[in-house]
Amino acid sequence: MKRDTEPNRLRLYKTLFNDWFNLEEIVFIEKYIPRYRYILFRRMEFFLVPTIAKLVFCAKQNKIPNAYGYYFNNTKVIINKLHEIGILDRVRSNLVNFTILTKNTIEKSVEALLLSKIISCKNDIKRIEIEFSDLHSLDFTSILATIKENRKFFIKSSLTDPSKVFYGVCKILNIHTKKKSVYWQSDLLNIADYIEYNPNVKDIELFYKRVAELMAVSATLNLTDIHLENLLISDGLPIILDFETLFTFKETYSGIIDNTITDIEATLFIEPIQELINNNTSDNKRRSIISGLQGGEVRNKSFLYPFVINDGSNEFRVSYRKLSHYQSHNRILYNKNIVKPHFYTKIITNSFKETMLKIYKNKQKLLDVLNENYLSNFKYRHILRPTSFYSFISVRSWQPKEYNDWDTYWNKISLTLNNQQVNCFSENIKEQIIQYEIQTIQKGLVPLFYRDINTCNLYTADLQTIKNAFKKPLIECIKNKISQISNEYIYQNVLSIKESLRLSGSINQEEKNIGWIP
Repeated sequence: MKRDTEPNRLRLYKTLFNDWFNLEEIVFIEKYIPRYRYILFRRMEFFLVPTIAKLVFCAKQNKIPNAYGYYFNNTKVIINKLHEIGILDRVRSNLVNFTILTKNTIEKSVEALLLSKIISCKNDIKRIEIEFSDLHSLDFTSILATIKENRKFFIKSSLTDPSKVFYGVCKILNIHTKKKSVYWQSDLLNIADYIEYNPNVKDIELFYKRVAELMAVSATLNLTDIHLENLLISDGLPIILDFETLFTFKETYSGIIDNTITDIEATLFIEPIQELINNNTSDNKRRSIISGLQGGEVRNKSFLYPFVINDGSNEFRVSYRKLSHYQSHNRILYNKNIVKPHFYTKIITNSFKETMLKIYKNKQKLLDVLNENYLSNFKYRHILRPTSFYSFISVRSWQPKEYNDWDTYWNKISLTLNNQQVNCFSENIKEQIIQYEIQTIQKGLVPLFYRDINTCNLYTADLQTIKNAFKKPLIECIKNKISQISNEYIYQNVLSIKESLRLSGSINQEEKNIGWIP
C-alpha cells in the first residue's frame, strides 16, 4: 500500500476495515506483523481499483463534473455503489480468509519456534513477515521470523520436501553442495536459517561448475521449477531453495513420457529453447528470462498487478504491471559487474557432462538407493500448470466485466483449463482436476497437487484424492528414467544448454525493459 494513496480512497479502506474485522484479532496479529492493516489496505486496493476506475470513467462519460470527487468526497456514496455492484462481499470474504490464514500461521510458527527451543517465550520474537509464497490453503503460509538476537528463520510447510533425496544422490556422486541449514522439522513445518542473497562471486568458473553439477542431478531426478528465485547465491556458491517438485514426469495419454523438451530444459535451470526463440522475435516482447542459470533482467510483462495512474483526479485510471519481488534476478557479480553465463558455456557444459557421466557409471548404485521403501517417506509436488497461469485467471476475475457475469466467466475458464496441459488424463480425471482448480482459485488460493511414490493417485492441498490419475506409479517412472540414461541422453541435454545460452546471450534485455516500472 503506497503511503501517498489519495486520502479519500484511503478513508474508504479504513471504513471497510473497521466494518469487517475483529479489532482484537488485528491487534494480536500486529504484535508480530506491525502495520498489518496496511497489508489489508493494499489488498483492498488490488481488488477494488479496477472497479473504481470503471466507475470514474462511466461518470465522466455521463458528464458528471469532478467524477472522482463525486464518489470519494463522501465515503457512503462509493460504498453504496460498490455494494450495489456486488463486489464488496467477495472482497470481504477474501480478506477475512487472509486474516484467518495469517492468524493460523502466527500461532503455528510460534509453537514451532518454542518446540525447537529457538525461543524460550513468545516475547523473544521481534517481528514476522509474510507474503513470501503462493497461498495454497488457509492453514499456513511461509514466513520470515526475526528473534531478539536479530537472527532470522524461514518457516515453511514441509508437506512436500524431498531435499534429502536430492542431497543423498549428490553424496553418492561426491558433489560438494551448499545447502540451507534446517534447524527443526515436523510432519507439517520446517524451520531453516534465513540465507541472505549475496551476488558477489570471487571464482566465476567454480560457481558455474557447481551450478552445472546441480543441473545434472536435477535433470536426472526430474526436479523442475528451478527458476530464478529458487536458486540463491550465497558465499559465492549456488543453493537450491526448493526441492518439492522432484520426480515431475510428464506423461502423454498413452502413458509414454513426454520428451518434447529435454530434461534440462524442464528443470528451468535453463530457459526452454522454443520460448527463447519466441522471445527474440520482433512481435513478442512479453516473455522474461526466469531460469536459475540465466537470471532475469527482462521483466515479465504479464499484466498482473494494477497500478493507479493520475490518482485522485478526473483522469484516474489503472494500468497493469508484473511486479518483481526478487532483489537478485539471480545475476552474479564480479568486481561489481554482472556476469553473463553465455560467456562460460564451455565451463558449464563440461561440468554438466562430467557429472552426467558419473551418473551413467553409477546407475545401479543410484537405483539401489532410490528404492521404494526409502522414497515412500516423502511426498512430491506435481505441477500441472505455471502458477502465473492461475494468477492471471484470479486477477482477471476481479475485472467488472467478468464478475458481473460470474457464471459465464468461470464456464470460459473451465474450457480454457481443459487444454494440452491435462491431455494426459482421462475425461473423468480432467473433470476432477478442473473442478478443484476452479474452486481453489475462487477462494483466492493457488491450486497445489502432489504425488506419493507407489500409487497412481494425484492428491490436492485440501486432502482430496484423485484416484488412478496416472498410468504408472512414480517409482516405476524413476527406475525407467535412470535405466535409460545414455550417451545420447547426455549429448541431447548438452546441446540444449549450449543453444539456450547462445539464444539468451543475443537478447537485448535493456531494450525489452523500456517503459516498465523498476
